[in-house]
Amino acid sequence: MSSDLETGGFPIDGFNRPEESVAHLAFTRNQKRAYYTICDYVGKSRKIRCQLYYQDKKENGTWSEAKALPEYINRKGFTTTHPTVIYDENDQEMLLFSSNCPGGVGQLDIWYTEVGGKGKFSKAVNFSQININLLLRTLPFFIGRRLEQFF
Repeated sequence: MSSDLETGGFPIDGFNRPEESVAHLAFTRNQKRAYYTICDYVGKSRKIRCQLYYQDKKENGTWSEAKALPEYINRKGFTTTHPTVIYDENDQEMLLFSSNCPGGVGQLDIWYTEVGGKGKFSKAVNFSQININLLLRTLPFFIGRRLEQFF
């Protein structure tokens, strides 16, 4: 068991899985939900396929069981990875991620889904299909109370 000090204050028990790679951790603003990527080798090949999962923090401070995002986001046969949580101007939680699924314009495109209550996610939208003004309003995120803006 790792101490909080060794993991930067985040207990990792329940997130790691034997024989799979767990990476790309992203928290919601209130830190009650964690999104992350689980990757595994495809058969005996050197190809890796990844999917997004999330866990919710329970009242007692432990984490719920891992839940995969819906199949319309974690599409069979494709990689979905690199979750990032942002909030739009109306404080709507949005999950950005990379995927090589159909509908994109390149290899790993940036997609987003709006997050609703109780594990509901909207249909994923490729950023190449939206108005650049919307992108500029939603993509920047803010760190801490100083509201430093990053792109």
